[in-house]
Amino acid sequence: MLLVRAFYGIVGVIFIRAWLTTSFLNYNFKELLSFGIPYGIICTIDAFLPAMDRFFITLGLTEYELGIYAVGYKIALIQFAISAFELAWVPFYLSLFKTDNVRKTYNSVCILYTAVLCMLLLCITIFGDSIINILATSKFNDADLVIFPLALAFVLNGIGFVLSIGIDLSKKSYLRIYGYILRLVVTTVCIFSLIKGYGILGVAVAVLIGHLSNVVFQTYYAFQVSQIRFDLLSVLGLLILTSVLSFAAHALESTNDLLDITKNVGFILFELVLIWQLFIKNKIKVINLKEEKNE
Repeated sequence: MLLVRAFYGIVGVIFIRAWLTTSFLNYNFKELLSFGIPYGIICTIDAFLPAMDRFFITLGLTEYELGIYAVGYKIALIQFAISAFELAWVPFYLSLFKTDNVRKTYNSVCILYTAVLCMLLLCITIFGDSIINILATSKFNDADLVIFPLALAFVLNGIGFVLSIGIDLSKKSYLRIYGYILRLVVTTVCIFSLIKGYGILGVAVAVLIGHLSNVVFQTYYAFQVSQIRFDLLSVLGLLILTSVLSFAAHALESTNDLLDITKNVGFILFELVLIWQLFIKNKIKVINLKEEKNE
């Protein structure tokens, strides 16, 4: 991974060589430095956090449980979709924040993005055991236990990146450091509290709580330092709906594979209908009504 990043880093420098300068007398150098240093610290913390949970597992649990957790972690990883979105989202929202009706655009993207992540979360959760059998073996079926809390943690982290854009727009990037430090502390405390009684499930829940604390902190302060507002009730509703359906799907598991597949597909279609009727369709109606009033 380090070699891959180094290669693309060099390629990136070559592409932007025309904009590079060796002058440190630029009038906004200090402003850029104060904005960029926090992100360097965040990258350092972010590189350490994924290894922290496994470190504590090696101290308190067995190697087998570490393997189970690692399998569940990789299967729960929705980071591919999140990373792809973030690459497009950053230049998109930065190019629009001074335009009219920007809140409507941000909210529409946020709701659609949350809906897509929730659908991925439901699919990964209810088909987790099947994915384990394909990518690993039946010996790792216990990894299904940690897929939902870990996947939900990644989903929260992805949504939080959207909800907290007010921090970047206000140029108060240091607030993100506080959120990541809070996540580090909360995750560590929760792992120590839960690992003995609940094993790898306790570790996964601790990771989830750590991500949640970071998202809540950054969203709160983003609202304090910026005028950008999001429809948090709709985001929360989507997360609750997906969580309820995920638990219901697991509770209704049977030994009949055909029946399970039918049931799981039914849950996915049911959530699609609910998301459209309760969140997306109503949101479009509200936007159209506002536009008619403005006209």
